[in-house]
Order: sequence, then C-alpha cells, then structure tokens
Amino acid sequence: MILSSVVVYKQLRYMQEKNMGFGKENVIRLQHTWSLGNNSKAFKNELTAYPEFTNASFVSEVPPYLTWTNAFRTSGSEQDYLLQTCEVDVDNLETMKYTMAQGRFFSRDFRSDTAAVVINEAAFKYLGLTTIENQTIFKYGDAPLRQLKIIGVIKDFNYESLHNSIKPLVFMPGAERNGVLAIRMSSGGVQDKVKLLERTWKKYSTAPLEFTFLDQDFDKLFRSEQRLGKIILLFTGLTIFIACLGLFGLATYMGEQRAKEISIRKVLGASIPQVIQLLLKDLTILVIIAFFIAAPVGIYVMHQWLQGFAYRVAIDGWAILFAGLVSVFIALLSIGFQSMRAARENPVKALKSE
Repeated sequence: MILSSVVVYKQLRYMQEKNMGFGKENVIRLQHTWSLGNNSKAFKNELTAYPEFTNASFVSEVPPYLTWTNAFRTSGSEQDYLLQTCEVDVDNLETMKYTMAQGRFFSRDFRSDTAAVVINEAAFKYLGLTTIENQTIFKYGDAPLRQLKIIGVIKDFNYESLHNSIKPLVFMPGAERNGVLAIRMSSGGVQDKVKLLERTWKKYSTAPLEFTFLDQDFDKLFRSEQRLGKIILLFTGLTIFIACLGLFGLATYMGEQRAKEISIRKVLGASIPQVIQLLLKDLTILVIIAFFIAAPVGIYVMHQWLQGFAYRVAIDGWAILFAGLVSVFIALLSIGFQSMRAARENPVKALKSE
C-alpha cells in the first residue's frame, strides 16, 4: 500500500504541476457571446482597455472543450484527414500564451490570413509534412473545397486529460460572434475583476453572465484521480495502523517468549542496545521479506493503472526503495518501544518467575 501511495502521489503531482503547454492560469472562459450581437468588438475593446484584463480573444472554444472536427486533404494527396478544429481571432496567441514552433500566427497586417491556418506539431506530423513553406490544405464542407495556406505551427499543448495523447489540431480565423470569449486577467484581486467584468457585460448584453476559470476546468479532468488518491491514502493509513498493532503484539509476544534468554544475556554483560538489536533483527527481517513479496504485486497493479494515462510517471527504483525504507522505519517505530521495554526489564524478576 505504501508503494501504491507513492506512485499515485507522484502521478497526481505530475498531472497538477505539468505545464499544459500554455498559460491556463488567470484565464476566464466567458459564454453566451452570441448575445453581444454587433457589440462584440465594442465589448472586447472596452474590456481590454482596463488594466485588470490584459488580453481577450473570441474563439469557437477553449481547452479542454475542443471537440469540433473537420475533414481536410493535403495538396497533391487523395487521403482525407480528420482534424480537431478551433476558430480564433488574431489575439488568441497572446491570450492563451501558446508558443510558436515555426512560422507565425494570424495577424491584422495580412489580409490573406482569412484563407490561412495554423496547425499544432501533432498535425504537422500527422499530415506527413516536412516544411510549411508553400503548403496548403483543403477543407471539406465548402463547394469547391476551401484552400487554406499553412502559415505556422504551434508547439503541442495538452488540451484534454492526460489520459489522452495530443491530437492533431487546426486553428482557423473566425469565431467573432459565436463560441466563447477567452479573457486573460492580471494576477490577484479576482473578486474585483469579476465585478468589473459583470458591470461591463451588462452594458452590452441582457443574457446572464456565465463564466468559468480555465485552470478549474482542467482540475475537473483529474477529479476522479484525486478521489482515488484520497481513497488509497485512507486505506494506506488504515493498513499501516493495523500492521503496527500486529507488530506491536508480535514484539510483545516475542519479548515474553525470550524473557529468560534476554535476562541471561544481560547477566552475562549484554547491554540494552545489544538486546534491542537482538529483538529487532528477527522482526525487521520478516518485514523485509514481506515487502519483497508484496512489492511485485504493487508494481504490477500500479503499472496497469498508469497504462490508462498517455502521459505518466515511471515506477522507478527510487520509489520502490523509498516505499521499502518507509515500511522498515514504521516497523521499527512499532516494535522499538516494546523491544526497549523488554530489554530494560529486571533480569532477576524474569529468572525468578521461571
């Protein structure tokens, strides 16, 4: 159970601390942007004029809600590719803090960007590209097929749970009135910023203000794992407590069974530390043997659990060693007190009772 707790803790910490590949902190996902109508630009401009809101971007959706897919075909190929698709405006890169791997993002300086796309590294590999120079793809759903120039590649980022590998993704220009508004806030004073957002929203829309925080949306993806971690931690504590009671009882029994031997050794000059070492030796060996029997089972169970994650930690030797040392340490604490008590008994009393 200790090994299981160590592995689960490492995986949970890995999921919480792993950089998703973009700045999901301090980002608001504002819904019902359709209700803004022709006021969408005015609302966005007024909002970003406040120092509390550094950037904003209209998008069809934000991670981890990217579920819209489209069929594409590369130039000179008859193979069709199904790719996740996200419509964005030119401010999306700065708002979401994506990182460009090559090329550039959409810009107001290039009118031709209305017929361009930006893809992620997974899509770059999936499409079998070696360069983006003079590369185009064709989007289904339009007649004739819509030709789109690839102008940039974004570094891969996790926009789903770590259970899933990163899927190919295409960014397209658009989504100014549909979808949601991603808003990046400055740090601190969240409640004041929410009140300011609400006041600004009421100027342009009669729809209710509904929003979520992006980091909290991602935390929900790992809620089942966090619940599992708490359950394993609880059962680990119960298991350790029961094991400590058993070891304490075993130490008491062994102390009583070897009382005469201990007394004789003390009469012959054995010190208290030597007697304690004598009692601890046998029980410690039993604990080590038990660990070596249980460790393979724990490793197998945790390995099977980790297979459900596309991105996971490894069960390394340090985790196994740490679990073993903790097991021995807990055992020594459990039996050490009783062993010391047995070693400090008056030898005359033990021999007299015999």
